[in-house]
Amino acid sequence: MGLNYTTQAAGSSSLRVDVCIALAGSNNGTQLIAALFWEQSNTALGAVIQNQVNIINCIHMIHFTSWVSQSHGAGYVHTFSVRAGPSHLFGGTVTFNGAGGSRLLGGLMASSITVTEYQ
Repeated sequence: MGLNYTTQAAGSSSLRVDVCIALAGSNNGTQLIAALFWEQSNTALGAVIQNQVNIINCIHMIHFTSWVSQSHGAGYVHTFSVRAGPSHLFGGTVTFNGAGGSRLLGGLMASSITVTEYQ
């Protein structure tokens, strides 16, 4: 999941990035991992892990927030992306916005990336 955000502030500012992602794992005991990345960096700004215990294909709404300081000024486009999957310990597959490899609720699950800029 990704988002391009164009800064509004004329000088430096702080960006609050809120992530809400719906994930379901295919294996009992799967650890679901989601991480937020900025631009082309391979270093995550934030990450979370959610244990899925005794329920296969149960949807987990995972929320986390990260802060970014930027000084590019107004009109600069930032690219944020969220990557998600199972931990290497349990394997299996992870479904985004659904369960069991299928979307739910007509594909209208509420996964999102929201950016709020503070000057």
